[in-house]
Amino acid sequence: MKKSIIFKVLLIPLVTGLLFQTDVQARNKSHKVIKHTLVVKKHHNKHIHQNNKNKLHKKTGKVKKSNNLPAGFVKYSDNSNFGYGSKSIATSNATDTINIPAGFPFYFQDGKINMQSSFSNEFTKTSYKINKFNPNTNDVNEKVNLTSVTKAQQYEMTKYAADLINSVRHRISNNVSYTADLSADDTAMNMANDIVAKYNQDKWSIFNGHDVKAINEVAKNYGLDYSTDYSTVDNQQYYEDAATSNLSNHTTMANVKQNIYEAICAMLFDDADSAWGHTKSFLSSDNLGEQFEHFGVAIDDLKQIHFETIPYSYTQGYQNNYDDSY
Repeated sequence: MKKSIIFKVLLIPLVTGLLFQTDVQARNKSHKVIKHTLVVKKHHNKHIHQNNKNKLHKKTGKVKKSNNLPAGFVKYSDNSNFGYGSKSIATSNATDTINIPAGFPFYFQDGKINMQSSFSNEFTKTSYKINKFNPNTNDVNEKVNLTSVTKAQQYEMTKYAADLINSVRHRISNNVSYTADLSADDTAMNMANDIVAKYNQDKWSIFNGHDVKAINEVAKNYGLDYSTDYSTVDNQQYYEDAATSNLSNHTTMANVKQNIYEAICAMLFDDADSAWGHTKSFLSSDNLGEQFEHFGVAIDDLKQIHFETIPYSYTQGYQNNYDDSY
C-alpha cells in the first residue's frame, strides 16, 4: 500500500567555524544510508473517498458535535489522509506515542538492529488499529503559517518528530544505546530549510522521487558527504526521508503534528513498497554506533514534509549549534 508522502547523546568535542568539505569520491563508505521516497497514489485515493464520506456526514448532520465539553477539552477535526487517524477531542495533557505492532520484523540483537528474513505483513494492518494521534489543546490553539514558520515552531516540529522516532528505537533495543538519539539543532534545521528552498525553486514533487541534485548541492555547502551522480532520484542522496501531507498554509500546530505523527507511523510500519528503506533509516539500522545523529524537519510549498538526518560518520566535525531555548 502506498502512502502519503522519514541512550543518551554522547558529548563530543565540537568543531567551530566552517564545516569540513568532504570529497565523497575519494572515500569508500560501504555503510551509507540509501534513502527512499514514500508516495501516495493508492493510499491517497482510498482516503479521498473516506474524506468525502466524512464531508457527506457533516452535511447530513450525522457527525455529532459536542457543545458542552468540560473545561480544557476542545473538539478536534482529523486533517490527515494517511489512515491512522486521531482522537476527536483535544485535552490539555495529551501526549503521543507510537505503539509497535506484534509481528514487526525489526529486532535488536548483538548490538544492532536486524530484520527477519521472512515475515507476514499482518503487522501493518495492526499498526493502523493501535496508533492514533492525540491532539493537545495548546497545539490546537497555536496557529501556524507554513509560509513563515518561526524558528521556535520549527524546533517544536523537529523535536516532536525526533522524540517519536527515538522512543521507538529505545523500545526495540530495550533501552540499549546502540546509536545516539536524533536531536534537533540549528544547523540541521537550517539545512532542511535550504533543501526546502531548492524544492520550492524547482517546484519539485516527491511523486518524482527526491530532488537529488538539490539535496547534494546543499550537503556540499554544509561540508557534508555528497554525491555528484544525479542519474537516479532514489539512491544518490544520504540525508532525506520525505512525505506528502494534507496541510494548508494556515493551519495549527496540532494539524502539523498529526501529519508528522502519521507520516512516521506509515514509514515505520507500512513501507513494503519502499523495501523498508524508510524504516531502516528511522531505526538507524544502516548507521549503527553513530556519535550523534542530528535532525531537522521542514515543510515546503507543496506541503511535503522533509526529515533530514545527519549522521556523524558523514561529517568531519559537524558543528553543533543545538539550542533548546526557543
